[in-house]
Amino acid sequence: MKRRSTVLLASAALFVAANLASAQQVVTASATTGGGGTDFLAAFAGEWRGSGEARMTPRSSGTRITCKLTAVFDAAQALLSNSGRCGTTKGSQAVTGSMQATGGQLKGEFITGMDTSKLQKQKLSFNSTSLTVEAEMANEQGGKVHRLRTVLTKPQGGSFVVQSQFYDWDKATWVSGGQIAFKKQ
Repeated sequence: MKRRSTVLLASAALFVAANLASAQQVVTASATTGGGGTDFLAAFAGEWRGSGEARMTPRSSGTRITCKLTAVFDAAQALLSNSGRCGTTKGSQAVTGSMQATGGQLKGEFITGMDTSKLQKQKLSFNSTSLTVEAEMANEQGGKVHRLRTVLTKPQGGSFVVQSQFYDWDKATWVSGGQIAFKKQ
């Protein structure tokens, strides 16, 4: 069980943007530029492989993480559906998700299947180049609140990046939580 928890925590740190909503809760990001999100989502269609490093807490050492994703965009519904697998040296976890562009907003979850914490607050926004999520999450085991920021860049030139940051309460600053660089296959 500890091996799976490590994979889930490391993955959640990088994909908090996608991982925050439960099945009954839809995350919404308002557009700050035109296009309503359809072009943003369509850019993710394809097969992707990514690798990078993730930390479970601001003070922990990094662990190598790899992911394989398949993203299918349905233009008629402006819906992006994702499925794949992410793993570390401690094990791997299947991931899925979907996001839809509707009414100038993005709704849904880019990646799900890694929930280890309970969402308390979130702020989402997107523009023509990135989706940014800031969230506060409480760890279900100890109740400690973590503040996280994740930026998902729009694919350009056959690649995109997911970056995460933790808020270090002691230093009152954001610190790197990791990054995965994806390349289209």
